[in-house]
Amino acid sequence: MKTFQASDLFQAQEQIFSSLKDEESKLEAIQNSGEPLVNKWQKFLEVILPIQIEAIKNLGYGSDQAALANFNEQFIKASAQDPALRELNEQKWIFLLEKAFGLQEQKPISLEQARSLIGDIASAMASETFLQEIDRTFELLSDQASLLERRQQLLTVLFPLHMSIMGKHGFSGDHGYIQAQRALMDYYSDPFIMEQSKLAQIAVFKRAKLIK
Repeated sequence: MKTFQASDLFQAQEQIFSSLKDEESKLEAIQNSGEPLVNKWQKFLEVILPIQIEAIKNLGYGSDQAALANFNEQFIKASAQDPALRELNEQKWIFLLEKAFGLQEQKPISLEQARSLIGDIASAMASETFLQEIDRTFELLSDQASLLERRQQLLTVLFPLHMSIMGKHGFSGDHGYIQAQRALMDYYSDPFIMEQSKLAQIAVFKRAKLIK
């Protein structure tokens, strides 16, 4: 796994944030589209994913899901020790959640609550029942499908799972889902949350043939 200095990670994240600000009108169009939240998030991926890939390519990471996961993991670990990195990532996501999904009010949770929520989500994502659902979903997708198309297809099965669990933790409906994303932002660098999220993503991404 390629390792980078915090300054490189900061520069890449600055580039991502700057490029996303340039796409503000596209993000606002997503919010105003009136489509179901899963469709909005698929369109959101169309905006953010190419920008992320371009930024990590400039650092020499590569241009696939494994490279993006590597970058995100390193960034989160580094931000646990560097307040500037953490602040930049927080500003970026507050901007995105507001512009693309209309988030206005926060619903903070404790670290214990965040760990419980992520633990439940990670357990469900790694279950064989859910992984078999991914198998069935991706049988309908061409082997030649792009990274973006695979990520968008994955959302169709991840969203119902996440929303069901988030509802049980006090984050009901579309607005609750977005509030949960904001609430969890404060705890991305917690070791338990990092580990659970990583294990769940690896299981799901492998089943969706996004990583080997």
